Amino acid sequence: MKKVISVILDIVSAVLIGLATLVLILNFVGSANYGYHTYRVLTGSMEPAIKTNSLIVVHEEEFTEGDIISFFSSDPSISGMVNTHRVVSIDGDRITTKGDANDFNDIYPVSKDNVIGKVIFQSYFIGEVMTLMSNPIIFFGCIAVPLLIMLISSLMDAIRCKKELDENE
Repeated sequence: MKKVISVILDIVSAVLIGLATLVLILNFVGSANYGYHTYRVLTGSMEPAIKTNSLIVVHEEEFTEGDIISFFSSDPSISGMVNTHRVVSIDGDRITTKGDANDFNDIYPVSKDNVIGKVIFQSYFIGEVMTLMSNPIIFFGCIAVPLLIMLISSLMDAIRCKKELDENE
């Protein structure tokens, strides 16, 4: 029974460490490499297609009407911030976008120069994990606690093995 509990704790620890590692990779290494960018969606303007707090991966590639793109907004209320909306129409260098949950097209057109790229992947689960992991206490807990559990489990195994060796001698 103790062995089963030890194995379960090791598996849970490995999963938590894996999730923490994934968050680190997405935040520090994966972002902006090879034309890929990662963002977390902060509003509900694209629901139900993309839920609030979802992680999105954006790639610098061609897009057409109906695609979801991320771009630097020219809207004075959020000027320069990254916005993610669906392409409604393309007229030369002028792109009209709209959030799926919004009633009207965006007032300010997007210039092709301000487009970051097309959304190629989105995950609500990974976005929620990233939201949780952005809290340093939770992040530290997801690294330190599993490591401590694995250390204690290994020490207990070593002590048990030592006792078995002493008894056999």
